[in-house]
Amino acid sequence: MSERSPGAVGVEEPSQPWPETAPGTPTERREQPRRQEAAGTWARWELAAYLVIVVAALVLRLWGLGDKAFHHDESLHASYAWYLYDGRGYRHDPMMHGPFQFFGTALMFQLFGDSDFTARLLYALYGTALVVLPVFLRDLLGRYGALVTSLLLAVSPTMLYFSRFARNDILMAVWALALVTLVWRYLRRQRVRHLVLGSAVLAFAFSTKETAYILTAVLGSYLLVAARRDVVPWLLGRKALRDFAPPGQVLVLLATLSLPLGAGAASILQKPLGLELANPDYTRAPVGIPLGTGLYVAFLLVVGLLMAGIGLGLRWRPRVWLACAAAFATVWVLLYTSFFTNFWGGLASGLWQSVGYWVVQQDVARGGQPWYYYLVVGLNYEFLPLLMGLVAMGFYLKRGDEFSRFLVFWAVGSFAFYTYAAEKMPWLLVNVALPFIVLAGKFLGDLLARQPWLAERSPVAQRALVPEGGDAGAVGMAGVPEPSGVDAAPEGSLAPAAESRVAEPGPGATKERYGRRGVAGAVARLSWPALAFAGMLVLLVALAGRGLGLVLRADVQSSVGLLLTTGLVVAALLGACGYLLGKVPRGKRGPLAGVGVAAIMLALTVQASLRSAYANADVPVDMLVYTQTSPEIPQLVREIRRLGAETGKGERLKVIVDTADGFAWPWVWYLRDFPTVSYLCLGSDPGCQGMTQAPDADVVLVDAPNQASASRFLEAYGPPIRYKHRWWFPESYRGLNVKTVAEAVRQRQSWCRVLEYFLDRRFDLSIGSVDAYAYFPSSFSPAPLKQRDQERTRC
Repeated sequence: MSERSPGAVGVEEPSQPWPETAPGTPTERREQPRRQEAAGTWARWELAAYLVIVVAALVLRLWGLGDKAFHHDESLHASYAWYLYDGRGYRHDPMMHGPFQFFGTALMFQLFGDSDFTARLLYALYGTALVVLPVFLRDLLGRYGALVTSLLLAVSPTMLYFSRFARNDILMAVWALALVTLVWRYLRRQRVRHLVLGSAVLAFAFSTKETAYILTAVLGSYLLVAARRDVVPWLLGRKALRDFAPPGQVLVLLATLSLPLGAGAASILQKPLGLELANPDYTRAPVGIPLGTGLYVAFLLVVGLLMAGIGLGLRWRPRVWLACAAAFATVWVLLYTSFFTNFWGGLASGLWQSVGYWVVQQDVARGGQPWYYYLVVGLNYEFLPLLMGLVAMGFYLKRGDEFSRFLVFWAVGSFAFYTYAAEKMPWLLVNVALPFIVLAGKFLGDLLARQPWLAERSPVAQRALVPEGGDAGAVGMAGVPEPSGVDAAPEGSLAPAAESRVAEPGPGATKERYGRRGVAGAVARLSWPALAFAGMLVLLVALAGRGLGLVLRADVQSSVGLLLTTGLVVAALLGACGYLLGKVPRGKRGPLAGVGVAAIMLALTVQASLRSAYANADVPVDMLVYTQTSPEIPQLVREIRRLGAETGKGERLKVIVDTADGFAWPWVWYLRDFPTVSYLCLGSDPGCQGMTQAPDADVVLVDAPNQASASRFLEAYGPPIRYKHRWWFPESYRGLNVKTVAEAVRQRQSWCRVLEYFLDRRFDLSIGSVDAYAYFPSSFSPAPLKQRDQERTRC
């Protein structure tokens, strides 16, 4: 053991487990090096599987990336990044969250040019990086668990859709999973570099979006519970900070780095205190800044928390804390001050206004969604991780190891925080779904490790499973297969401990049979009853689901034959599934059934992903598509450019855009290269100039409510084209309560509507929209707009 001071930097400290556990028996002590050796091995099929998943994830995220109409928020983010790229600079505005995405997108423009594709490229690349991250948790998730987690992240409807969307939520998912990975690497190995890297990642998270405060709160709460045996004695003056165990060390670092940034949260108390700590009125001053006496209170609070953080950090491990603080401050200060071009303004907005602005927004409650919003949206898209995650919680709370219990805490904590928050939006589902995906991935990995067709092991793993003097050929299909934790089963895994894994060799379970590699070895390992059961289960659910839909849509009196036929076939398939399941070894039946059900849900997940990401990407029949720009706007953009080409004016074409109702966006992004575009408010509201004479413009875009008053000045133009500017999903799920749900459960038509929407995204209510009119010269013939609408339910 090194005698080096715990505060030393630059020399790796010896790895030691957390919590400290020593093998209790001679057998365990002999097997530990073998388990570690097995855990470090990679199978060729495993590397190939990761390659396929990552390449598929990248293709899914890049294919047609620029085709979808730009959402209002996307156009804001892309436009301000383009201003930065164009040399106009950047100043942090908390309304658009942190600065990182603007510098990242500006870099994409610098490298690849500005386009609809490159405006979303940063997010697509981060979405792909998210799929790779479970590799670094492989020793905790297990060989199969890490692989399944990567697969779930690749095909998750929420992760895929918002990887193709210019918002920072997918960036936050990467920072969150990276931070969790580094924290747990430190807890297991106590390497200083993990703390330094974690500090930099934390700074990037705070520089990306204010949801970093929720991430910090959830992670800090877990560490506080885990370090309670250090924290309580320290509060009583009986223990020094430098004597904390790894969870307490990470807690000290997390708290000291984030304390000053959390000062703005005091704005929550501004009403009881009678202070203006976060201004709510934009007509007086920027929203979220302190005013009057509140300005001095805010200054003293920030300075006080900064000094407290520095003092605690230096009392803990001075050199380590200074290295971590330097990594954190470098990232945070550079981004918020726009690389020192807005130093004091960036520091002030980053330290206080970034929190103060969103504290004020809590009263606004943007979206006005019910408390059960994430249940409704989540069960339509992330049903696999949510349902499997709930099952995993029941198992891991009883038999889980420290990491699996953390995943449960992370999932429950995130769901609770985002459910409590006043603002609920579909993109925030990214933060709710992520821990459930990791939790479900680990659980399904443990189930997969018990499947009959995964009995073959690497030679290293076989040595780890066979007692000294035993026969490696005895480990066959009847033995317990690959556990979580790669080849070694940690506490809480579904796989039994290593010493109990040598089972009676089944028929043909010989070294010759299971030692073969390639296709012959794969065929030899197959458990045909298990595979046949999985196939029958898929057929059963597919037929039952579609048959149920037919029955629900038909009159009972006229569907007796259909009911009878469907019932007979389903009964036959149930019998076949039961028979095949009986052919599988008893201890593997439950895991096999669980994996079969998960496979069916995975197929439905892929269907939901492709539908929302491609078919309905900008059509609000999917609940992930929120107040979306209509696909008719990109069509009009093409017509405007065609007019410029035909008249020879090109981008010098004169365009007037009515800014009433926020209609300037996304036109600001689409017409960024048109120097003669004018943005005028043509309504009658205060501050609007209206239209008082015929405009000097080639194209005029008018908000529908202002069209009647403006039309008399636009008679020289061709017939106006009415188009949808924004449209939205009809939120019929609002107002649910126990009574309405109980009534709906008893109605066949309600079940039919639910099934129709879940499987085919059909519903009866009309999509809402706000419209506008486009005026082109009478000599120009614009192409007719292609209309998109929802499919009506057949119930």
